[in-house]
Amino acid sequence: MPREPLPQNYIKASGSLFEDFETIGDWFIGGSGGRTALANTNQYVTGSQSIKLTVTGSMSITKSISSYLNNSKTFRLAIYQHSAFATVNKIWLHFSSQTARPIATGGGDKYLRAELRPQNMAQGCWSYWVMDRDTDFISNAGETWASEMKTVMVTIVAQTGEISISFDDLRIGMEYSPRLMIAFDDNRSTAYDIAYPYMHDRGLRGTVFAIKNTTGLSNYMTLANLQALYADGWAIANHTVSHAGNGLIDYDLAGQTAELSGCTDWLIANGMPRAAHHVAYPLGVYNADTMTALANLGMLTGRISTTYHQYTPVNNPYLLIGRTIASTDSLSTIKGVVDAAFNKGVSYQLIFHKFLTVTDGTTTWWTPANFQALIDYILARKIPCVTIDEWYKGLTNPRYRSLPLVRAVV
Repeated sequence: MPREPLPQNYIKASGSLFEDFETIGDWFIGGSGGRTALANTNQYVTGSQSIKLTVTGSMSITKSISSYLNNSKTFRLAIYQHSAFATVNKIWLHFSSQTARPIATGGGDKYLRAELRPQNMAQGCWSYWVMDRDTDFISNAGETWASEMKTVMVTIVAQTGEISISFDDLRIGMEYSPRLMIAFDDNRSTAYDIAYPYMHDRGLRGTVFAIKNTTGLSNYMTLANLQALYADGWAIANHTVSHAGNGLIDYDLAGQTAELSGCTDWLIANGMPRAAHHVAYPLGVYNADTMTALANLGMLTGRISTTYHQYTPVNNPYLLIGRTIASTDSLSTIKGVVDAAFNKGVSYQLIFHKFLTVTDGTTTWWTPANFQALIDYILARKIPCVTIDEWYKGLTNPRYRSLPLVRAVV
């Protein structure tokens, strides 16, 4: 039976380009505070430029359109965050059947609006904001998708100081294939004692980001535990040699190189090479030396910690993102994360540390009951779960579906 290659990067359908941000003159610029909108020919996704907005207060760019979007389930906007996380408050995307510009954000103006907190995205590379029509947009003054949309508006709001963000490649109708990665940082023994048996009995595998120097200590997995997980198909990945107090930024380039290579070499020497070149940064922090060390060592991915889904295609594999699960997160909240992955068809890395029934004074724990209920919910939603190395290979490796044979009529 012939086979047809599926699209890569977990993208089932690339949708259609709605706006390429090639012509600034098409946009009305409004807002408060000092603001500029310039062509950005250094960073862009589509065509030869993006539009870079810089503002100290809030800023909107609005364009006249004539579109019916009621058949578009998914929207995706490419965002390049030049500013530090803490300086950006939010980004809005509006569609409106009104022709007046700019669209107000309250009162009687009609619009559909999605909101993003860019702290959830990596800085210094393109990220993709994926929005589900039914769950991510709110309606004001009775606006509906059945209306002909006459304006589109993008707004950025600064939290502190000056912010700069570039926009490009607004697409509609994209379809993704969802993936979940269940990760366990710090190789805590409760992940082996509680999470592993429950997942194993249900045919799920996870990823442990292991610290070399804590292996075998009290409340941590032993080397034999890690090897048993590996033999059962789990990924054992790199969380550095020592997990220094302030993370990798405690070291210069040579020190970071030693922290990273030492853990990779230890994993390989102990028979666990499969994910040895995938890294989670301790505390989620990194600097320019980290990027240099990763490249020099041939690392495949590096992960920070945020609260957002992982976009594909991946612009910078050393800035993968995931959601750290804390004791303050309710089961319903994390079920919502799973729902978002299902509805948008995106990838999500759920990061756990330890499982407790009583607090130990930290927030990096979750109850066994919540975890087991979450696993049951993931299975009920039928979202594929993969390890970090499986997910990475799925970005580029061919995946095929069988096509029916065409029979000749005789």
